[in-house]
Amino acid sequence: VKSLPIIVADAHKCTQVFYNLVTNACKFTMQGMITLTGNVDPEGQWVEVSVTDTGKGIARGSLERIFQPFEQEDNSAIRGYQGIGLGLSIAHEVVRGHGGTIKVESELDVGTTFTVRLPAVMCLPMKADSEKAKSTAEQPSLFDSYAEPGP
Repeated sequence: VKSLPIIVADAHKCTQVFYNLVTNACKFTMQGMITLTGNVDPEGQWVEVSVTDTGKGIARGSLERIFQPFEQEDNSAIRGYQGIGLGLSIAHEVVRGHGGTIKVESELDVGTTFTVRLPAVMCLPMKADSEKAKSTAEQPSLFDSYAEPGP
């Protein structure tokens, strides 16, 4: 069992990313399970956290647009889920702003996996932002208290 490294990140924004992903997994998984896994690459450069569910899945044609603001797979007036379609867009922007990536793999009636990949060590801001960098570096990372070792 390997531990994940502590990363320097905006804890509030990263918490929002994982809150959005886990909430979506719960919303669309009526039975089955939701699994969170964490891994670090062999060089220790990247931390990956995946949220996998056995829910209804996402249609292939919708995968390209789900990270766009106000987009939802089901836009009909009778859809049974709350939300306005900003969660995945926000998650995408936050992860990108941290120098990472977010990807999705899904199959209808099988489930969905969202994988967030963040750098274990981020570049420090330019000199003009040095005070902000110091305060950010002193904040605990999302992974300080939430990440569990991967399998």
